[in-house]
Amino acid sequence: MEMGLIPAESWAIFLDPRSDVIVVEGPSDDALRDLLRDYGNKVEFRRVVSEPHLATRFKDTQPYYGGSSFSGSGSSCTLGFSVRFTSGVAAIVTAGHCWPMGYSPANSIGNHAGPVVSRENPTSNQPSHDTEVLSQKRYSGRIYVGLDAGAWKSVLGAGNPVVNANYCVSGAKTFEHCGLEADQVGISKFFSDDGVWVDDLTRTSPSRIDHGDSGGPFYLDAPNGVWARGTAVGFDEVANHDYFQLWSYIASRFAVTICTVYEC
Repeated sequence: MEMGLIPAESWAIFLDPRSDVIVVEGPSDDALRDLLRDYGNKVEFRRVVSEPHLATRFKDTQPYYGGSSFSGSGSSCTLGFSVRFTSGVAAIVTAGHCWPMGYSPANSIGNHAGPVVSRENPTSNQPSHDTEVLSQKRYSGRIYVGLDAGAWKSVLGAGNPVVNANYCVSGAKTFEHCGLEADQVGISKFFSDDGVWVDDLTRTSPSRIDHGDSGGPFYLDAPNGVWARGTAVGFDEVANHDYFQLWSYIASRFAVTICTVYEC
């Protein structure tokens, strides 16, 4: 395929490994009609339905990206990955210890991320999980990455991490860190400072996250995007480990699927 046939106004072009087709994101398929006709089911067009996203982690606007900073009710956290319920309703996941049910956190310019509509928050020494879902706003299948507060990548899909592989995390407090090696997957961890057990975690080293990064995207980086692997839960400075809720648990607990388009 000749890339010169793709109009300059297109938002993105990438290979979707699940369907083995070339995906073009853009505002209109008018300039792609010949290409779509000639290549048939080998090319898929996805229309970008909103205005250009000129926001940052700290001044995000709808549709909200993962990796953005929201605060309130005594907590500052990071939004994780955008998802869809089986009903088709869009939402976004983060850590369960961030905000209570019904609460809608805000960012530095007063935009609200939407209320917490489902939650699992560890509150005792009985094993639990640390994840929640916000909804009723617009959300994007993109996350903020890098050390630039406005840099982003598209989400390509989701799954669980594997032992001995390297991953990245993107938090609103410490930004992006890569090279985190997963040394245990599917474990439980007792967080002594909070007195709680959390199940279904991935443990990585070295520790890179901090308070304010909770809920942030944990992912496998790729040249054309990222693959969701979970969300940030906590860290152990002494043992030099970070901990992330497994994607498979998040997906099954809330009956959601990952969002991979500009606006979910």
